[in-house]
Amino acid sequence: MSFLALCLVAVSVLLYLPSIENDFVWDAKIFTIDNPSIRELNQLTSIFSQPGNQQSSYQGDQVSYLPYYRPLTKAFQIITYAAFGDQPTGYKITSILLHGGVSLLVFLLFVSIIQSPWPAFLGALIWAVKPTHVEAVAWTYSASYLLTALFALGALLLYRQGPRWLALIVFCLALLFNELGILLLPILVLHRWLLEHACQPREFAPLLPYFLIVAAFLALRTSIVGAVPLSNVDPLTFLNTSVVILQRYLKIFFWPDAPVTLYLAETFTRLSVELVASYLLAATLGALALWLWLRDRVGLFWLLWFCGWISLSFNIGRFGDYLMADKLIYIAAIGPSMLLVSALQRLSKDNKPFWVIPVLGFALIQGIATWNSLPHWQNTQSYLQAALRFAPGYSTAHYALADSYIEQQDYPRAKVHLLESIALKPGFSLALNNLANIHYAEGDMNQAVAFWQQAIASAPTNPQPYFNVGMTLQQQGKIREAKRYYRRYLMLEPHPQPQVLRIITPLLQ
Repeated sequence: MSFLALCLVAVSVLLYLPSIENDFVWDAKIFTIDNPSIRELNQLTSIFSQPGNQQSSYQGDQVSYLPYYRPLTKAFQIITYAAFGDQPTGYKITSILLHGGVSLLVFLLFVSIIQSPWPAFLGALIWAVKPTHVEAVAWTYSASYLLTALFALGALLLYRQGPRWLALIVFCLALLFNELGILLLPILVLHRWLLEHACQPREFAPLLPYFLIVAAFLALRTSIVGAVPLSNVDPLTFLNTSVVILQRYLKIFFWPDAPVTLYLAETFTRLSVELVASYLLAATLGALALWLWLRDRVGLFWLLWFCGWISLSFNIGRFGDYLMADKLIYIAAIGPSMLLVSALQRLSKDNKPFWVIPVLGFALIQGIATWNSLPHWQNTQSYLQAALRFAPGYSTAHYALADSYIEQQDYPRAKVHLLESIALKPGFSLALNNLANIHYAEGDMNQAVAFWQQAIASAPTNPQPYFNVGMTLQQQGKIREAKRYYRRYLMLEPHPQPQVLRIITPLLQ
């Protein structure tokens, strides 16, 4: 068994080695090297009293983030920043090693439940090489999903094998890395019911400490960042959208939709081919669940494992710009990976070696897809270019890609994507502001001021164009008007950058 475990960890690590040379991608840069809240080790003292994600001062046009409470993830960020600074290589190696550790725990969990090393190895292999994991492993912003998987699986293994008091501690750690860890609680209920054959309410008493821990965590989280906003769509839309999400996740378990995916927020209110197919699939899964209930309770556990871990996406309408994300299948895919291997093993029980061949073939194909996906995560531009091929109507991605071109002073390309983002989202203040910045850099002051004024008109709370117009007016000698724009900027921007204050302060004194 130790040889199989070593082989599995080696494959899961070696597969991602090409990503070590990749740069920070989009949000990973924002939440690491551009994040002042993780710069000093003394910031560890405040991890439990502050939200887990920074919010910039102006939110009007930006992606809206759910308020996170992930104190141990913040501690992880502070420590890794102290170790690696703004060099991405260390972060990449850390993520890859975490994935290797999670792969090992997946294997150990399979062995613990099915008591057979080879099927456990093949199930864990299918899971470890999945291309849907690239978002979690190659994107350093998603490290919390790796850490939560590590500790959630550790807690489940300790629950099964003891000591159970240690399982409670590890469960607490999983919660503090990512709220997703809460979903281990229903998994433990399923485990107690299907694998430990508990039926009476009193037989679930060993899980009472886990319920108390979750209640305490939710109370603490609510006191720091507020209650989790829940889906507010009507029941039929909720049901329609939920079955589509279920269908999409099951589909990408077998094959990804693209090397980079951005599933934009949408709901499903009208009948469509995809909606009908989703309901048919849901009915098929229901029939499969009934058959497994009668014939294979372990198989039913793995099926419900998948549904349980993706259930976070059913909070429809509360994920800002997004409907779902590949990284949410990172833990969920453990269930169908083992279920698939078990099904092939059952179908080939009279010809035992045969079932290994399709499993290895599937793993090989998936591994190649993962390897081929990694170049798309090389940097922000390669990532967003691939993302826009999948979701060309995402205005924020056009804006972010333009921003990367502006950093390189590639203004023609930046203009194309800024204009596209404004066409998709009329009055996009941040895009209008950056378009004005380009015209200013090119010496076209009149056009720059015109776009800044449009940015102000479309979003009066965006501080950036006020400063830019004020600076331009100051250069033109219109001091009184410049002061008015500067004062408005300071009212809207509570934390102005030092270089901005050096420009404004002498004029306002």
